[in-house]
Amino acid sequence: MKWAPLIVVLVGACAGDKTSTKVPTSGSAGGSGSDMATMKPGDAKSGGTFVQGAPLTPAKGLIAWFEEQKRDGQPRLTRVPIVLKKGDVGFSPRGARIGGGADAVEVFVSDSALGVGLTNRARKCTGETCPFLVEGYWRGDEDGAYHYEVRSAGSEPITAAELAAITHAQVEGESGN
Repeated sequence: MKWAPLIVVLVGACAGDKTSTKVPTSGSAGGSGSDMATMKPGDAKSGGTFVQGAPLTPAKGLIAWFEEQKRDGQPRLTRVPIVLKKGDVGFSPRGARIGGGADAVEVFVSDSALGVGLTNRARKCTGETCPFLVEGYWRGDEDGAYHYEVRSAGSEPITAAELAAITHAQVEGESGN
């Protein structure tokens, strides 16, 4: 019975609290910051603490902000809404947008770290677009297109109302350690 303690620990970890937590997603630096998006079980979560970053629009401002988000020369983990668009044969990682606005940044999304990619998860969407809240790294301009590397994403798409409520990117905050 040397496996019994391990099984108990694993079962306990799997049965952990599945309640929602709230994370700030909008408001201005001087504003109330009271707008929140509810993270559901299975949503993107690294365990880190995220703080409000740049507004999702205008695109030029968001791109400049992403370029500044480095620690020791490496990109910092960010959280953004990614909106996939439907192509001829399903949803595509090319031509995805960060946010849902008219002036949103268009990116190529790489999601190989997920196991089940965003395009497979998007099969649940019936419209022309499919939004997800993701965590990942801005990789900048690569071969004439902006690139965002997704490391974590919700298993379910977010709703149009949840997408509309997210007005700012987020960046992983300092741990204080």
